[in-house]
Amino acid sequence: MKAGYVECVFEGCGPYNHVRGGANQHATFVHDEGKSFQGHAERPETADHLHSKAALLAWARSAYPDDVVHFDLDTANIAMLAEGGKPREQRPDAWIALSSGAQIAIEFQHSVGDFERVREKTRRYEQQGITVWWVFSGRSPATCRNVQHAKFSTKYGELTADLSPAQVTLVGQAARFFWFDVERRRIATPMVPTRRSFRRLPEEEWSQETQEPITTRTYWGPPLKGYSRWARMYEHDLEQCRVDLKTGRLVTPGTQVWDRDLERAEDEIATLRQAAHQRYLDSCVESEAEELSVSSGWMNGGPSAISSQSESAVRDDDLSAPAAPSPSPDSSAPVPTGPGEEATDPIAGNARAHDAEQGAEWGDPPASRRAVSGDPVPPPHDDRPSWWRRAWQWLVS
Repeated sequence: MKAGYVECVFEGCGPYNHVRGGANQHATFVHDEGKSFQGHAERPETADHLHSKAALLAWARSAYPDDVVHFDLDTANIAMLAEGGKPREQRPDAWIALSSGAQIAIEFQHSVGDFERVREKTRRYEQQGITVWWVFSGRSPATCRNVQHAKFSTKYGELTADLSPAQVTLVGQAARFFWFDVERRRIATPMVPTRRSFRRLPEEEWSQETQEPITTRTYWGPPLKGYSRWARMYEHDLEQCRVDLKTGRLVTPGTQVWDRDLERAEDEIATLRQAAHQRYLDSCVESEAEELSVSSGWMNGGPSAISSQSESAVRDDDLSAPAAPSPSPDSSAPVPTGPGEEATDPIAGNARAHDAEQGAEWGDPPASRRAVSGDPVPPPHDDRPSWWRRAWQWLVS
């Protein structure tokens, strides 16, 4: 191939004058600086890129010959809307139209790529209702980073790989992606083990949980937004995969595990929600029983019962002795209560009645009341501490 011998297929674009390529890149012609190259690619594609997208398209055509009605390899321009509603054409690496009406865009990435461009292209495909297969090279260290053996071997892959910025962007958009090795015809699905967490819905009645509810079992699924920076590589042959003819999605053994564990996790979450609601009902029953017990105890043996007993004691004291006449306002002399009895001070009598009432509740009568009545103060009990005896002596002195 010599420069200057190949003309550009687009009108108004001059001949290719420079050749770009290398040991690992497919030889391609590039434009002179300042000339237009709108409508076709300028950057060269690696042999891995060219062979991989052609292999994926050939597999889909051979697996579903009656369902693939249209297909194209790197030349179809899909009309889309860019930001601001401006029309724009976007060209996938390969394009497939199925008889069900579903469309598939195959995007193969061999290099790091611009994650902002990946986000924008994914958004445009979703707006057009086109299913996109994001496939990354399994042979490039830029898209298959830090591959190493996992610490624990499982049936869902023995190798782990760190996610590239473009792959992390797809995780944030809930878009699926895969790794593909064209030479081995092996495709790998990212797998992440996790325990699913869930929250109480506004219409649900739960007891106040101390921690966020979480499943007891571990389930396998796609990488999680904001959490996953690595994933296991669950490898399988390309012939083991299939296409969902209704939606156009690529179905692998790994995605089947995703769907299976998602259903199992939803069943366990439903069981945990029911158990949380039952705990709430049980706590309500226990609270009502406790309130009923407290209210019955307050009525039968609480402070009200003590108050009624004190009132009955006072009434009994009043009935045991004849009522003493009230002293005149200008006289404070003792009033005799009966023939042959000593005069009784009514103030002291009232103090003794009050002492009896207080004694029923607190034990010994208050020293102040004893001092008013003039009755001798009984000595403190011997089993009481010394500080209590000193306090008693201070009060009565």
